Amino acid sequence: MEKTAPFSGFTQDTIDFLWNLRLNNNRAWFEEHKAEYRRHLFDPFTSLSKELTEFVSGLDPNRLFNVRISRIYKDMRYYHGDAIYQDHLWTAPKPAVENWKTVPMFYFQLRPEAYEYGMGYFDAAAETMDALRARIDANPAEFEAVRKAAEKADAFAMLGYLYKKKYAGKPPEIAQWYQRKELYFQATRPIDEKVFSRALLEQVKADFTSILPVYQYLWSLCPQEKVSR
Repeated sequence: MEKTAPFSGFTQDTIDFLWNLRLNNNRAWFEEHKAEYRRHLFDPFTSLSKELTEFVSGLDPNRLFNVRISRIYKDMRYYHGDAIYQDHLWTAPKPAVENWKTVPMFYFQLRPEAYEYGMGYFDAAAETMDALRARIDANPAEFEAVRKAAEKADAFAMLGYLYKKKYAGKPPEIAQWYQRKELYFQATRPIDEKVFSRALLEQVKADFTSILPVYQYLWSLCPQEKVSR
């Protein structure tokens, strides 16, 4: 892995660049400001991403992880119109497995008005969510420990599409897991002083650690061929 400077925070120039990109989302403006993109956004974001990947590798030493950073260019197969650039970047330490979007992952995203970070499935497979419901029923004591761990990791909110179908007899604290089509835990923060220092990275690392028991539980639901190193 190519060496980069340790992450020391973003700058106001980073946030200004993202706002300006949102307001001037065209090729001519971006090409004129490409050096600013690299200096103020891409380079510090790469430093953050590499350190997060190294940290997650320590949290989960039985798996290999690669640095994954989103592209600033939109995929024009799915987007139409003049706005061809993303006004945000995200990173996720990517496990070296097939179908990586269907396994739990940690992530961080920076937007001009806020930042988000968390853990969960990018695209949970139906079989995985079925396995979650079966596991809750088969081993309620194990699940209760995981549920309490998620509750204790109070930086995060549980998110993900909820089926309209109600499961009779399930108390609310279990139903909110049981009814999920998808599942992830996310902290959302407005741009604050932490963004401009290494305190941001240290906070994210601490919160990732707090939700590790839930991460391990979600991995255990995945088919065996996806969990091998």
